[in-house]
Amino acid sequence: MVGSGLAGLTAAVTLQRAGVRVTLFDGGAGRVGSMFPSPEFPAWRVETGAPSVTHRAEAVFRLAEQIGLGIPGGGAWRQLSPAARDRFVADGERLRPVGLSSLGLRQAAEFSRGMLRHRPPQPDETVADWARLQFGASLANGFARALTVGIWGCAPEHVGFADAWPELHAALQTVSPLSLQKRLPGRAQGSAAPRGGTWTLSGGMGRLATAARRALEDAGGIVISEPVGRLDDLDVDRVVVATDAHDAARLLPFVAVELSQVRHAPMAVVHWLAAPQERPRGFGLLVPPGDPVLGTLFVSDVLDDAAPPELSAYTTTFGGYASPDQLLRSDSALVADVSARHARWFGAEPRMVAAHVVRWPRAVSIPSVGHRARIAQVQRALAERDGGRVVLAGAYLSGGTLDDAVVSGFSAAERAAQAASG
Repeated sequence: MVGSGLAGLTAAVTLQRAGVRVTLFDGGAGRVGSMFPSPEFPAWRVETGAPSVTHRAEAVFRLAEQIGLGIPGGGAWRQLSPAARDRFVADGERLRPVGLSSLGLRQAAEFSRGMLRHRPPQPDETVADWARLQFGASLANGFARALTVGIWGCAPEHVGFADAWPELHAALQTVSPLSLQKRLPGRAQGSAAPRGGTWTLSGGMGRLATAARRALEDAGGIVISEPVGRLDDLDVDRVVVATDAHDAARLLPFVAVELSQVRHAPMAVVHWLAAPQERPRGFGLLVPPGDPVLGTLFVSDVLDDAAPPELSAYTTTFGGYASPDQLLRSDSALVADVSARHARWFGAEPRMVAAHVVRWPRAVSIPSVGHRARIAQVQRALAERDGGRVVLAGAYLSGGTLDDAVVSGFSAAERAAQAASG
């Protein structure tokens, strides 16, 4: 198992529990997971992954149940309050709510017409194309951009609609958006997923990775903290490459051309701690396109145990696909920018007491138009070479989300086991 993200850990735990002996290489980082304590404030958890998942993340709930974290309604899960789900857009000097209630009469009418309109989306449409043709340019520039910036750190012009949401794309071939609920797949029988809501783990979503590693080691799996130079140097029967596309291309030169076409959004992330102050409560804020800041997550509103009770935790993200130069800015410049911007949005300068800057050159993979077709080509090439000795896992194989990572891990374990038995 090359790669120790959630995709690799999911595959490793699944195979080890099925009786397959697993050795996981974590790249020499010395730490598997997506969460670390702040040295200044031990009660402040800096979480570098997604802070929550929706009820549709069935694979995440399945993994959590298998590694001892329980299921929603019990165990370590808790549902976000309605207030914690509110989102805002930075509109000049103020924060404007995002949602149907914020629409004017004309936009509300356009939205209603779009929900009733049946227009089958085309295979090569971007999210921007679909939103504009379905709801009109005004709404497309609002909610579509908020959606893609919030998920992938890029504009909707860079995301393929069918590549990001294939099930939604297929359902809209025959029904209008208003009738979608009847056509989208429901909960699988025996699913651990809840019926609705947005959920997080008490103690942070980073517990998924730490619990998965513990489950792997408890089952007899081996973790080695060193990088892998060449797959041919590994004396193993099967290899699961669970890195990002860039590192997978280095390890697999015969499919490097296809893998190198996977786009990524680079990000510089400022995790900061400040004294409480008057501001809207909710999930966080997004910034309109053209700005190097993508948005800010109000961490303490989502995770009430993420920081000391007398302080509030935030995460502000710079960069994205359109602004890769933000990774070159110094820590002090980024932190000063955070303070100045939030002074405008909150109405007073935050009294910041600590900050950590983390840079991710390839933070999120972007499902651009044709992405799934290219990945399918890579998968076929791997299956035909050396009896399917190498299997891929990773969120980039599909939509790039946390649930996609876990889904790919389960799928890779199944393919690796089949190849071994074959």
